[in-house]
Amino acid sequence: MAGNHRKSQRAFLYKPPEGVTHSSRLTMGSAMFIDGLTDWEKRRLALTLKERGQTAFMVIKHAKAAVISSQRGREVHPIDQQNLDYLDEIIFELYGYYRVAGELRYRLAEESTNQGERIAY
Repeated sequence: MAGNHRKSQRAFLYKPPEGVTHSSRLTMGSAMFIDGLTDWEKRRLALTLKERGQTAFMVIKHAKAAVISSQRGREVHPIDQQNLDYLDEIIFELYGYYRVAGELRYRLAEESTNQGERIAY
C-alpha cells in the first residue's frame, strides 16, 4: 500500500513549466531531440504525425536510435531506419528541410552541404 501512496504523491507533485499547456506537453519529450526546428514547427510535426496514425514520440525515438547506432558504428535496426526515413520525408514535405548527415538536425538545402543521407546502406 505504501508503494501506491508514493506513486500518487509523485504524480501530484508534478507541475508543468509555466506556459506549458496540456497540448504542448504532448510534444515536449519527443521533439526535443530534433535540432533546427522551431517549437511551432515541432508542434506542427507532432500533429501531422498524429493525423497520419503515428505517435510522434515513437517515430522520433526510433529515428534518434538510428542516428546514435550509426554514430557508434553499430548496425542500424531496420525499424529505426524506417522511422528515420519517414521523419525525413515528413519534415521535407512540411518545411523543405534536409537532415544533416549523421545527425538529427534539419536545415534548408542552401544551408547544408551534406544533405541527409540514408544511414544504412
